[in-house]
Amino acid sequence: MTKILIDGKLKNIKYACGIDMLIAQAVKACELFLDKKFDESMIENIKKSLMKDQLNLALIGMPGSGKTSLGKILAENMNRKFIDLDLEFEKKYGNIEEFFKNYGEEAFRKKESEILEEFSKKTGLIISCGGGIVEKEENYYRLKENSLIVNVKRDLEKLEIKGRPLSKKYKIIDLYNKRKNLYDKFKDFEVENNDLKTCAKKIEEKFYENISY
Repeated sequence: MTKILIDGKLKNIKYACGIDMLIAQAVKACELFLDKKFDESMIENIKKSLMKDQLNLALIGMPGSGKTSLGKILAENMNRKFIDLDLEFEKKYGNIEEFFKNYGEEAFRKKESEILEEFSKKTGLIISCGGGIVEKEENYYRLKENSLIVNVKRDLEKLEIKGRPLSKKYKIIDLYNKRKNLYDKFKDFEVENNDLKTCAKKIEEKFYENISY
């Protein structure tokens, strides 16, 4: 999904992405070579099959909502590679809390977006995003490029915020109020995380239900 297609979808403008054209060409070529007419549903069925394998599943939500734990369960259940963007950040730049102290939040957000850009172009991943990934609009387009996005919700009093840099700057309710509308904007669907295994199963089910671009 390119930016212009994403914007079209947001404005409810009818659109078609390149994958539709490529599949339709292949189906037509098969009809000509095999002298056989395929059912009209063939194109959509092939598209859904491809999306099932190729689309990333991205987890967003408040710090401590369980995105990393859910991501690991989903990766195992769905036989996919798991990417934790916070862990990828630490591989490159060291401890996140120390980075915040030394360089500030804006520098962190810039590096975080660069890491997201790298992985959002890949396919078939489970991606756990940092809680503040929604604070940069450019990240919306990066995630929408090749991912279905699930907002993982959890009661605020149950959030594990120890060691989270921004938990020292904001009260958790203030941080939630700052980001709530952004989580709603980014999401394709949302789930309540009251139990990891139950929640992971629900995400997987809704992922397959929502496959369509």
